[in-house]
Amino acid sequence: MRKKMLLFSLTSFTVLLLGTVSYAFQFFTSTSLSIHQDIERNEKFEGRLDQINFEDGDPISILVIGLDTRKGETGGRADSMVLLTINPKTKSMHMVSIPRDTYTKIKGAEDKINSAYQVGGTKMTLNSVENLLDVPVDY
Repeated sequence: MRKKMLLFSLTSFTVLLLGTVSYAFQFFTSTSLSIHQDIERNEKFEGRLDQINFEDGDPISILVIGLDTRKGETGGRADSMVLLTINPKTKSMHMVSIPRDTYTKIKGAEDKINSAYQVGGTKMTLNSVENLLDVPVDY
């Protein structure tokens, strides 16, 4: 009886582990390669990426955008935005969550920042965050 329980436990664990690993592999290979997008820079921060030197420990900032898109809908809205700033010299990382209902200028009119993605995609969202916080977004 003990051998059956041990065999059942090991088999269940192995199946669960293989399922989790295969799902994670499928998710990351199909999603992560398609979410990075090169965009034109805001004129104010245009040359910044050329000036960053990782070996010297220059800080960088990354905007992480969570999107809400529905089937048959073009665009969508940014449900969540987090600005990460990484500073290798001070060995620190700061995260700022930008509330989705924050009002800012988008194409000259006041609107919620989460609608910037629907208006102009990643470029408009990035530019809206840069204008709101007056910091460059590198990636």
